[in-house]
Amino acid sequence: MISTIRNMRVPNQVSIGALALISMIFIVLVLAISELINDKLNQIVTSHQRTEASLLANHLESEHDLISKSLNKMANLVVHDLDRRIVKKGQQLMLDNLPLTQAQQSLAQTSNAVDSNILIVEKQGQTYRALTASNPFFLSSQFSGRYDFANPAVELTIKNQRYIANVKPLAISSSLYVAVLVPESAIFQSMANRFEELSFGKSGYLYVTDTDADEGKLLLHPTLAGKNLYQLFPDLKATFQQLYHADSGVIYYTAKVSGKDQESQESKAIFQ
Repeated sequence: MISTIRNMRVPNQVSIGALALISMIFIVLVLAISELINDKLNQIVTSHQRTEASLLANHLESEHDLISKSLNKMANLVVHDLDRRIVKKGQQLMLDNLPLTQAQQSLAQTSNAVDSNILIVEKQGQTYRALTASNPFFLSSQFSGRYDFANPAVELTIKNQRYIANVKPLAISSSLYVAVLVPESAIFQSMANRFEELSFGKSGYLYVTDTDADEGKLLLHPTLAGKNLYQLFPDLKATFQQLYHADSGVIYYTAKVSGKDQESQESKAIFQ
């Protein structure tokens, strides 16, 4: 091929060289345009996905506010009811003419009416000890901390289980409080049932993680709920930590997600 070109007349050689150069330039130009188009498309897709993530974040915040307000209303009803039913006879507190420690059944009826767990607790310093409860699981349980009771919802951990709670004082004693509890797992399971039909592109999905002491824990995920990102993907810890260093953004990583992927996939997480 080269010897054939050499035997050609000089004008023909120049023409072939120019054609080859034009072909190379055209190929490079096509590749550059293709890369530019893909980059623009990715920017458009990412921008759209950012909007979706923002809408979902706002929706989840609205749901949290609604749960908090509902819990606050239920706690107000419970307090109003118990303030009428709890009396003091001598040195003993009675609920429906029974000592508090023997009034689980009466409290269970109230609990069923509001579809939540109810504890009557006594405050001792910064510790709240259950005197009675609608569920025997909570008997003799306790929780500690400083709580803003004006807040309609606080997080409590009792016997290694987490709850969203509303804690309010009872009128009969300055050390007596009622706690209305909803298991955090039940709240997120309800959300998961409603969000499982949502899809983002061909294989995208929603997940929610915890922060602070339980940073990285997956509260909501199609297949990994309850597990921790840092433990599942230790090599990607630094990447996932970026989720908590900004109010919003995008991270890129390659991982195989159990129950979702057959092999490692290049992935993008848009967070809010």
